[in-house]
Amino acid sequence: MAERYRIDQRAALFGSRHGAKKAPVAATQIGAGQSQDAEALERQNEGHISELEARVSALKEITQSVGREVRESGSLIDSMNAGVAQAATTLRGTVSQLTQDAEP
Repeated sequence: MAERYRIDQRAALFGSRHGAKKAPVAATQIGAGQSQDAEALERQNEGHISELEARVSALKEITQSVGREVRESGSLIDSMNAGVAQAATTLRGTVSQLTQDAEP
């Protein structure tokens, strides 16, 4: 674990700012016994990455589904709004006629 801090992790991933690239950690820092551990960790990381990709994909599908629901709900609300406005207009007309009929 302490060996992890002996190298510049950012430079190992992206290369040095000055263009010089460091060799991979497995080739320079890890001995023969630790190489197997590193390979096991690499396989484990690959498994985690696959699981993460599956979760991201599921979240994407859920997000798209929620977006569709929001659009459909918005359309339904708009049509209900129009119906309520029409009903209010009809009710005003009815109240106006009843008021006229009730006057002596």
